[in-house]
Amino acid sequence: MTSTFSSCSKDDDPATTAPTVTKKITLYNTSSGSPVEAGSITFAQLADSSASATININSGYRSGSSMPANISTVINGTALIYANLAAVDGNTGTSTTSPVLPAAGTNQPVKYTTLIGLTGYIIRVTSGSNVQAQGTL
Repeated sequence: MTSTFSSCSKDDDPATTAPTVTKKITLYNTSSGSPVEAGSITFAQLADSSASATININSGYRSGSSMPANISTVINGTALIYANLAAVDGNTGTSTTSPVLPAAGTNQPVKYTTLIGLTGYIIRVTSGSNVQAQGTL
């Protein structure tokens, strides 16, 4: 008689499984007056349809210290933050936010299709009062 035993493991977390769809946006530094490519942000659709964001900043624009990042817009002259992203490591120039959460509201993960459907929103990476890199959705 042969017996077979198997163990059950926790199901994969849908928010951490491999992305199925991505969108990459170039980020620019405009401190010299002309836009210069400073890095990129890649939004990925996770298995549960939420979004993740991975930022990569080019070496010339890294500050050596943590750099806050967010997605924002301006309405009636007031800047409104849509989502705070994980701070970019000032030495490696990278950060990953998974899943992206709204800055206010339900604290439910932002859906990928909602995020990439935003128009006129700005992605910003800052160091103090300096904008190191930014791009537009």
